[in-house]
Amino acid sequence: MSLNLPLFWAIVVLMTVIACLFVVVPFFRFNTVQTGKGIKSQWYRSRLGELEAEFKRGQFNQEQFDSAVNELKLTAMDELKVEQQADSSKTIDATDTTEENTPLAKSYMVSALGILIVTVAISYWYFGEQDKLKQWQTTLEKMPSLTQQVLEGTDIRPSEQDLKDFSLGLRTKLQNEPNAIGWMLLGRNLSLLGDLDGAIKAFEKSYNLDPKSISNMISFASVLQQNGEPGDYKRSIRILKNALSLNPQNLTALIMLAEGEMLNEQFESSLKGFILVKKVMESNDPRFEAVQQRIEFLSSKSAVVTVTLEVAENIDLSEFKALFVFAKEPNTPMPLAVKKLNNPANLFTVTKLNKRQLVVTLSNEDVMIKTMSLSDKEHVELFARLSKDEQAPFEVGDLDVESKAIKLQTERSVSLSFKSETELEK
Repeated sequence: MSLNLPLFWAIVVLMTVIACLFVVVPFFRFNTVQTGKGIKSQWYRSRLGELEAEFKRGQFNQEQFDSAVNELKLTAMDELKVEQQADSSKTIDATDTTEENTPLAKSYMVSALGILIVTVAISYWYFGEQDKLKQWQTTLEKMPSLTQQVLEGTDIRPSEQDLKDFSLGLRTKLQNEPNAIGWMLLGRNLSLLGDLDGAIKAFEKSYNLDPKSISNMISFASVLQQNGEPGDYKRSIRILKNALSLNPQNLTALIMLAEGEMLNEQFESSLKGFILVKKVMESNDPRFEAVQQRIEFLSSKSAVVTVTLEVAENIDLSEFKALFVFAKEPNTPMPLAVKKLNNPANLFTVTKLNKRQLVVTLSNEDVMIKTMSLSDKEHVELFARLSKDEQAPFEVGDLDVESKAIKLQTERSVSLSFKSETELEK
């Protein structure tokens, strides 16, 4: 049972309404009796007026008129006497009954008042949950030690109950003194407890108070991705892009942005993001292997074929302005799909074996004629060209490398190595 003071007050109001009925109902009954008496009085005056009108029209003489009026008065007096006798009898009976039942009425009133008090007390105890209020007060007293235990990394690991108490106390303080850091801490604490909805609300309040806190934005986006409700992935992507606009070098934001795009099935952009992360990430980073696994997974999802390019050590990449990677059907001169990358010297990364490598993917987005598709071709040949200008046709000084025809249904990756002209001559 949760704290439910509104229900308690609803019960109090309901009982008050019931009590009022014992006053309102008798009042209406009395008003009805008085209305009936008024109707009888109106009948007498109406009949007298009719007799006077008939007399003026000459329907009877003065003696007959006087006789009719006397008869009307006698009739009204007889009815009044009967009603007064009945009222007197009721009054006497009521007086006797009242005198006899006065102790009983007092007992009834005392009993009713006692029932009201007991009912209100039980309702307040049951729905007001005094034990929860006492626990809340105890938690507030323990807040300094809980804060040290949860935030400052003491030897004693906080239990789940400690985390719940810390959340309760922190929420209370934030209601009185709201601040961005406090709401962020509450969000992280609630996420540890598995309360993702509460964590999202806390991070959102922190975000509204401080929209430039990258730490909060990363935590906010992380919980949204964990929650996975409709729209959460897109929202996390927007928040992470905002964080990267403030700090483009934040590696955690880059990783989470690529992760969010993958969860949102934006495989092409996610793959590009993870490739960028791998390029700037240290090889000894504990997340390096996970990033590589993401790249392999996304390559199979988003790319029809993946081309891994290597460049010999004696090739000066700064001499080339563009890199072209294209695929074509065998015995067909026109390329089917082409991808152009500028400044190749900035694209290749050095592997653990001191090799300069670059992973390039070709998909249906790279097809030159949009009505055609790369994925439905049975065989393709892959080509790569380092060009000294930004034009695709081969010029003197360009370096070419090509693969044999591969079957797309069984082969999705190709490795190509650029060699210098001297090595090619050998």
